[in-house]
Amino acid sequence: MKKDDSSPHVNLIAPHVDEKVRIDCLVSREVKEMWDEIVANDRAKSKVRYYPAHTFERIVRGEYQVMKAFGFHGGGKTK
Repeated sequence: MKKDDSSPHVNLIAPHVDEKVRIDCLVSREVKEMWDEIVANDRAKSKVRYYPAHTFERIVRGEYQVMKAFGFHGGGKTK
């Protein structure tokens, strides 16, 4: 993370600071409604401060584990 991209209270050399990136994409209204419902459910179950990025990371990590265990299932050609 560059100094210009961070808030003044962030210590950029601290070992616990991971570089964060922003993912921006367009989805259908139906997917947005599904996403809102998933996030609301996760937020209701959480006992600590909750961010939608937590849900996104959980979903991506789960899909990644499936991909690594069983191979790529995204509709493309498999090698």
